[in-house]
Amino acid sequence: MDVLQWRQRRLVRVGVSAVNGGISLVVLLIAPLGLAAVITLTLLITLSTYGCCAAGDRLLAWLDTTQRGPGRSEEPPVIGATSIGRANGQLQAERKRMRGS
Repeated sequence: MDVLQWRQRRLVRVGVSAVNGGISLVVLLIAPLGLAAVITLTLLITLSTYGCCAAGDRLLAWLDTTQRGPGRSEEPPVIGATSIGRANGQLQAERKRMRGS
């Protein structure tokens, strides 16, 4: 994973956590609780949201690698690659031609 994706994912996690924490803060301030309880619960909700987002990102990354499977490339399939009668060598030559190499 490159640095930009890592920073983007962290920014999304922080944003989701801040919004969720803000909503919970408003809801908890309405309830008749002490200030310490409101602050503690808001922080716990914010941290748990961040953790859930991080776990979801890891799960999606794991599912992405299992979908590709071992030995499969990350290249998208060539349109028409499943046409009947094309040999494997012809498909590879077509892919090279389409990439321009």
